[in-house]
Amino acid sequence: MKLNRVKFRGFGRWYNQTFTFREGINLIEAPNEAGKSTLLQGILALLYGAKKEGLKIKKEADWYQFFLPWQGNEYGGEIEYTLQNRDYRLIRTLHREQEREQLVDLTQGKEITADFAMDKRKDRLFLETQTGLSGESFRRITFLTSDRVQADKKEKENGDSRMMEKLKLLMSQGEDLDIAPAVKKIEAQLSEIGTARTLARPYGAALKKSREQEKEIQQLQEDYQQYIREKSQLFALKEELEGLEAKKREADERCKKNRIKAEQQQQIISLQQEIKYLILQRDSLREKMKEYQASLRKKAEWEAERKQILPPVLITYEEYYKLERKLKQKQELERHLRQIQKSLDQLSRTMEDLQYQSGEILQLDEGKAQEMLYDLKKFKRLEERNVQLMAVLKEEGDSQLTHLEQDVLKLAQLQQDENKLQQEKSACDARMIEMAASDKLSLSRAPGSQGWLIGAVAGAFITIATLFHSPALSVVPGALTAFALYRSRLWRKWRQQSGADDAREWEDTRRLAQSAAEKLQKKVSEQEQILRQWKAGSIIAMHQKLNRIKGVQLELGKNEAEMEEIRQKVKHWLSSHVKKLPLFDPSVWMNVLRDLMERSHKAKEERLSLNLDKEANLREKKSKEQQLREVHAFLQEWEKKYGTADWKQMKTWLEQSEKARDLEQKIGAEQEKLAVFEQAGGLERWEAREQELEEKIRHLSARWNEKTLNGHDISVDWKEYLSVAEAEHEQIYQVWHTKKAQFDKLQGSIEKLEEWVADLARKETEWECTKERLKEMERERTSLELAKEVLTEASREVKEQIAPRLAPYASRWIGKVTGGRYQELMLNPAAGLQMSVFVPETGENKPVEQLSRGTVDQMVFALRLSLAQFFSEHTGICLPLFLDDCFVHFDEERLRSSIRLLQQFSGAHQVLLCTCQDRERRMLEEEGIYYHSI
Repeated sequence: MKLNRVKFRGFGRWYNQTFTFREGINLIEAPNEAGKSTLLQGILALLYGAKKEGLKIKKEADWYQFFLPWQGNEYGGEIEYTLQNRDYRLIRTLHREQEREQLVDLTQGKEITADFAMDKRKDRLFLETQTGLSGESFRRITFLTSDRVQADKKEKENGDSRMMEKLKLLMSQGEDLDIAPAVKKIEAQLSEIGTARTLARPYGAALKKSREQEKEIQQLQEDYQQYIREKSQLFALKEELEGLEAKKREADERCKKNRIKAEQQQQIISLQQEIKYLILQRDSLREKMKEYQASLRKKAEWEAERKQILPPVLITYEEYYKLERKLKQKQELERHLRQIQKSLDQLSRTMEDLQYQSGEILQLDEGKAQEMLYDLKKFKRLEERNVQLMAVLKEEGDSQLTHLEQDVLKLAQLQQDENKLQQEKSACDARMIEMAASDKLSLSRAPGSQGWLIGAVAGAFITIATLFHSPALSVVPGALTAFALYRSRLWRKWRQQSGADDAREWEDTRRLAQSAAEKLQKKVSEQEQILRQWKAGSIIAMHQKLNRIKGVQLELGKNEAEMEEIRQKVKHWLSSHVKKLPLFDPSVWMNVLRDLMERSHKAKEERLSLNLDKEANLREKKSKEQQLREVHAFLQEWEKKYGTADWKQMKTWLEQSEKARDLEQKIGAEQEKLAVFEQAGGLERWEAREQELEEKIRHLSARWNEKTLNGHDISVDWKEYLSVAEAEHEQIYQVWHTKKAQFDKLQGSIEKLEEWVADLARKETEWECTKERLKEMERERTSLELAKEVLTEASREVKEQIAPRLAPYASRWIGKVTGGRYQELMLNPAAGLQMSVFVPETGENKPVEQLSRGTVDQMVFALRLSLAQFFSEHTGICLPLFLDDCFVHFDEERLRSSIRLLQQFSGAHQVLLCTCQDRERRMLEEEGIYYHSI
């Protein structure tokens, strides 16, 4: 593979910039921050795009935002390259909103983008298909950059450490072995399920819900007892309410009498206010009547003008152009229908000839025959499956099924007992911590301190013993040992700070904790004994074994029944088509079926082809006829509606219609103003309203005079009398209301309790469903953890196989780059790919980590050359090599040796050498090595 030309329309600092490359060494010499790294990153971006690899969804690469163009709106460019003696041009737009990619074969002079199918993310994967390498693999093999010089010693040591890791990665990643996306996906699924502490995740939420449901059921049982007590209180409150209601009726009567007199007094005052309001209404009405008459005159003038120019029919531009399109469509449809009818006549004559010549062979139901063939294949699979199932039953030992079920139940009970003892011990520990924190406990050199020391020693022996048998269960005695040591230290530290009573309390609590720990250890031992007996790592494994045996037995019975059903079904169908049916043998009967199907297939295939052609023509004819009927219907409707289809007449009417619509808008605007007036009543209504208001004013004035002359005493404040009566009524009402509220609250509580108690059975069922969901999520989490472990182990095995294949290439190039000082690179996959070389002065095998920084840099460079050569020899593709300031740590001698090696390597591989110094150019010229300067 060779790069020929790169053009950036926009990528970082490069804008409308073109670079050309040649075979051999291409030297790019420029100071720091001049854009060398941007050029190399741009080449990789144009080859592989700007999407992050290893994801199912589209996501921009990590470098995407960093290399946005400094000027202009275009982000991307084009790159020309040669691969397998063919020249290509790849054009990419990197903007996510305007993403575009195009591949042109310059050798043949045609676009071949469509030759590459899209993946799930709608990517064409040009280079991935042509080279077999992902973008990350291409970068690992062909790109080599230098670590920056560290400022201080600590950073320098970290840089050396990273260099060694880089060496190991070069040796192990000869292929694309990155399982990180798959592992990350599994970890995401595990995170999505969650744990008991993550309440926002499904598992934590379900666990929390289960606990809440358990508390709710206990609460419902308590609510039933409360229901009985509140029922008796309700009857007592009912009698008190009846007495208060009698007093409330008497207070209502007094308020009613005072309210009547107060209202009469208020009526006189209201009459005065109403007379003033009617006078204001009358004056406002007269103003509106004047505005209404002016609007009527303006509307009449515009309506007269519109009537003069109005055409017989109002039409629009859309209707006019629609008529023109329909007339053209009619001519085209009639021409198509004549051609279709001619094709149908020819097909009918051909089908009649085929039916006359074929005979009865066309009557065979080929689909039913295929179904019988599939059933016979299924019979053979079921037969093979039953043999496997019988072997599984023999291996699992189905005779011990009952004993296994009993041990599973016993183990579950032991785990429940273990949880209770753990809670009891935690409570004792918490009490002892509380006593120590509050300075109540005196820890002296008493027998208690020695007891903790003895307990720590015993716990350590138990931890070591348990560690070999069950590492998971060794956590419990280990935690107890650490706790005993911690308590013993507290005894010695605070031995002079408390009295005898506190010490006794401390000792009692300690004995309780020790007793719980002993019982806990006993329960753990019993669980280990059961697990060892069944050779299982956990209760989940025992459940899985039990379920496997039951599942195999069920599947065996189901398969036998299905095999007999298939045998009878196929026999019945074949008997109706074969005169002499051979004895049952799936293979023999399958050959009989294939022979029947082959004889009918050829005849049916020709008939099907003719039928398809005829149906296609009929569908097209029906479609065209329907379209033609729609056109005729449209034209008839047009003639009926407008009376003519003359285009010139329609154009005249169109112009008149536009002028009429303009006047209609003006009339409509004025009509809206008149509508507002009409909604208020109209002119005649307003005149009647005016007279009505005048009459009301005279009538109310007469009433006011009458009431003031009838002797209504307005000097007495009947509102104050009413307020006193209402206050008495309010006092009685408050007492009544309080009792009534208590009565209603009690009655509502009783009704609520009845509903809650009725839901008790449903709540218990929901609780059981929640617990079952918890078990399902636990099984799913176990499966995901196992998948993650298998992926990691598989990746490790593949890396161990690739590194030894790459080692001979690495040894040859390391010998050349070090001038023959180190001839062979030794690898130890068992020690994490530890690398070492033989030192010629001493003959000893020395780890690469102990060599100088310059020597390690040489090895990194040699390994990159060997990796490119390894890939080229195994695929036939000579990849280019990209070097970005990778010789900054080389002295003059090492640099000259490396330049000579690049000359050898560039014979088959194109090299892009980026540098911020002039050493490389000077040595190329001194060695007489040809290079292309960019």
